[in-house]
Amino acid sequence: MEESSYQENNDEIEEIKPKKQSKIITVILAITAILIFLLVTVLEFVAVEIFLGADIREIGLEFCIKNTVLILVFNMLIYVLFRRIKLSLFISELIVLIVGIANYFVLQFRGYGIVVMDFFSIKTAGNVAGAYEYSFGKNAIIGVLILVFCIVITFIYPEKKHKALSIERIIPAVICLAMSVSFIVTVNVKDVFFNDVSSLSWDHRVGMDKYGYVLYTVCNAQSAKVTAPRGYSASSVDRTLESFSKEKDEINSSERALDFQEKKPNIILIMNEAYTDQRVLGTINTNKPFFEFYDSMKENTVKGYLEGSVYGGYTSISEFEFLSGLSKSNLPGNPYLQYLKDYFPNLITSLKDTGFYSKAIAIHPYNASGYNRNRVYPLLGFDIFYDKNSFEDCELTRGRFVSDEDDFNMIKKLYEEKDESDRLLIFNVTMQNHNPYTLVNDYDAEDKVKLTGNAVNETQAEEYLTCIRKSDEALKDLVSYFEKEDEPTVILMFGDHHPHLPDSFYEKVMGVNPSKFSTEDTMDTHKIPFLIWANYDIEEKNIGTSSINYLPLILKETIGAPLTDFDVYLKHLYEEFPSISSNGYFDKEGNIYRWYEDNPTIREYKEVLDEYGEVAYNYLFDDNRVDEHYK
Repeated sequence: MEESSYQENNDEIEEIKPKKQSKIITVILAITAILIFLLVTVLEFVAVEIFLGADIREIGLEFCIKNTVLILVFNMLIYVLFRRIKLSLFISELIVLIVGIANYFVLQFRGYGIVVMDFFSIKTAGNVAGAYEYSFGKNAIIGVLILVFCIVITFIYPEKKHKALSIERIIPAVICLAMSVSFIVTVNVKDVFFNDVSSLSWDHRVGMDKYGYVLYTVCNAQSAKVTAPRGYSASSVDRTLESFSKEKDEINSSERALDFQEKKPNIILIMNEAYTDQRVLGTINTNKPFFEFYDSMKENTVKGYLEGSVYGGYTSISEFEFLSGLSKSNLPGNPYLQYLKDYFPNLITSLKDTGFYSKAIAIHPYNASGYNRNRVYPLLGFDIFYDKNSFEDCELTRGRFVSDEDDFNMIKKLYEEKDESDRLLIFNVTMQNHNPYTLVNDYDAEDKVKLTGNAVNETQAEEYLTCIRKSDEALKDLVSYFEKEDEPTVILMFGDHHPHLPDSFYEKVMGVNPSKFSTEDTMDTHKIPFLIWANYDIEEKNIGTSSINYLPLILKETIGAPLTDFDVYLKHLYEEFPSISSNGYFDKEGNIYRWYEDNPTIREYKEVLDEYGEVAYNYLFDDNRVDEHYK
């Protein structure tokens, strides 16, 4: 009996030991799973930044942690869906690998990674991306190797098999869900976690380099949300614009307005792709001038510089600022891609309302679908749209784009073919100077602009400047053509944004890397030239620096075209703040301010600038908009 009792007790002890060992193994596996989960998350953050060539040391500990937390929350949500460590991490690693490689290639042709707005313009991005030659360099290889390592350690982990609805899977999933939801719900997005990250949405590269890709991109995505300004009232905006109606009537009956009605000029509006005067950045020494004709234009010419809101891309933002008179500083996202869904009164409809122009013509010698133009242009009042299919007989410059010469020849052709009693109203968005600047340059050697002095061997900049010289020559030819014509004609030409050129070029010309730009440096890289010329007498003027949103007002005042209530409102705003862009604004004394700054002077300006924001919301988003104020 004693032996039997001993044996039974011994069997019970033997049964307990495996259970204890099993619990210990379970705890070890759980801790290992957590450590692997955290390690993979950190390495995913590192890989994302390496694909973009970022310096993690420049991002700093605080923003590194915030980027990692966002990736961690994302990974936990994936785990909630699948409730398996290996599968969840593998899916996350694949997503990061795809995004990382995509960012690596996008960086090569545009200078910064993918942002949410790009998903609205996939067709446009595809059209442009096809022109580039790509290489798989060191950063891409390192990024891929890091993620391969993550995948290896993910699959080495000996995950225990449990049923999908077992307690061992449900409890961790519930914990992850609770943590993720708590983070999303309780974080004060603007004031605590994200701080002022989204304030750099005008320059994605700077934002990504400074704050980290994930943190910046998530915050930037939030800037596309549309909400009415605090205290907004449609009736209040209506009263504000109505208060300018009397002044509008007086202006529209002035001697200059009567002269416009008598002349009924052809109006040719040209937004020239990446058309800039690089001399605003610093001393540019070249073997031949690239802005010779522009510099020579004085008689019957108004010209100056405009602050743009975008750099290196997003042409349609500048396009919309020009046509609407609104500033990107008040506009989330991209109106062409996200917001324009119905008739929208603008510069074109305002000019058509004069009755002098039977139709408005849009010209863009590239894909009609780019930035949704084929859908948006009819909403803006255009009756005809000539895209690249109208230039089939042209020889493409640099093997890719219709030249400004051929583009402007289309304008001449339309002029010659029109009815004598009609007047031209044309808006032309060119393509010749579009990036990349690494295409085969088919210009003759004697035509090429070569950099001398400190900026030698900057081949991309030389190709770009050669294109600008060709634009200058095409402008000279167009002006010379209409100088000989009897019909009154007005030509307005301006650029949309600066090109993205190598950092080495800016370092040589400006003495500083773009990541270290001051406010003034940043403003310079957004400054673009414009001119208004007529083949009849207009008052010559150099206005200095303004911004694209004021250009329709400047045009109308120059030629005496009828103003709208909104134009007169802009006229008064222009007197106080001659330049307003997403980068910042100038007051009438020429002082520069950034939007995120806070000081007593800015607080005094806030009421006026907030009112502009309310008008912008009414103009673009409010269904109760009174169209008569804008046409």
